[in-house]
Amino acid sequence: MNYKWGILDNNGEILIKNQFDKIKKLSDSLVEIEKKDSIGVIDTKGNIVIAPVFRRIDVSKNLILAQTFNTGNKLEISDIVKQKLTDYIVSIQKKSKVISKFYSINDRNISQVGLFGAFNNKGELKIPFEYSLLQRGVDSEIIAIKNGKFGILYEDGKILQDFKYDDITVLFDKFYLLKSNDRLGVFAKDNKKLLEVKFSKVFPISANEILYIENNVWYKVSYTNDFSNSRIQKIKLNPNFKLDYIEKQPDNVTGNDFFSLEYNNLYGIIDKKLNIIIPPVNEEKERYYNNKYFDESGKIYSSKGILLKDIDVSRNYFDDNVKFKSTIICTKDGKYGVVNIDGKIVVPFKYSYIQNIDGNKFIVKK
Repeated sequence: MNYKWGILDNNGEILIKNQFDKIKKLSDSLVEIEKKDSIGVIDTKGNIVIAPVFRRIDVSKNLILAQTFNTGNKLEISDIVKQKLTDYIVSIQKKSKVISKFYSINDRNISQVGLFGAFNNKGELKIPFEYSLLQRGVDSEIIAIKNGKFGILYEDGKILQDFKYDDITVLFDKFYLLKSNDRLGVFAKDNKKLLEVKFSKVFPISANEILYIENNVWYKVSYTNDFSNSRIQKIKLNPNFKLDYIEKQPDNVTGNDFFSLEYNNLYGIIDKKLNIIIPPVNEEKERYYNNKYFDESGKIYSSKGILLKDIDVSRNYFDDNVKFKSTIICTKDGKYGVVNIDGKIVVPFKYSYIQNIDGNKFIVKK
């Protein structure tokens, strides 16, 4: 059926009549609308802010970032730009090494890709349509790509960081990780340099702590919240270790308490305090589930790195609660039980179902 979407208020009164193919909230005052694959923006009173003529819409702190459809020649899109524009990426891996990637943005989509510009919330053009990508940066700043290089703009379109970088990524909503010629550095907003773009390895572990390697030695620099002061300390960590952010499931598992550790093509887990939780002995990268356990191809570890043998956590993803981090609902020989993150059985495996109440008490069904 050909459904059309509109908006009702809390009393069920029609604010915007059913006329759009899709509707999505952008902010408290703005709504994305779609008509025949073209996207625009209205306010909550139904007034057109941006007509539905664009291919893609996103928002920064104060701007609406819009991408046109391509009406001329097909643009050259690098892999990095594909990653920024794609809705999802399917990777084929062998021993945690990516051997092939497929992007949701395909050849047809790429032929439609146009340039980005930006409007304010009144629909006034603030950044001209001359960029391959506009993306939310730190605070009100905008990451942009022009002529294949990354830079940073103020929200009025003036250049903050010149277009000379191979990649720029926002981390922890506090700073930028910049890459140029395989060298890395870190800047905060307003072009405040934290680490010069000269290091082979840079790895932020929190909004105030960054690891980096210099002269084959790991260091950790810790900053005050406003980055006005810092403290550097040497870290006893193998310089050959590679650190990465761990994949977390489901989406409401937040925080960065653990990171993936790679050494000699084997994988383990290290925590934010740089304690090795699981030594690098596994052939595949571990994934972190429900704030409780790691899964490496069916090998289950608690968040303390305890190997949990002979248990099945396949239902934990659905049955447990991510708020209660110290206990894990699981099954053994078809029966439900509970173990803690030390690997101790706290509820025996003899029930047909268990539900978590507060992490210490459980509802059980025989």
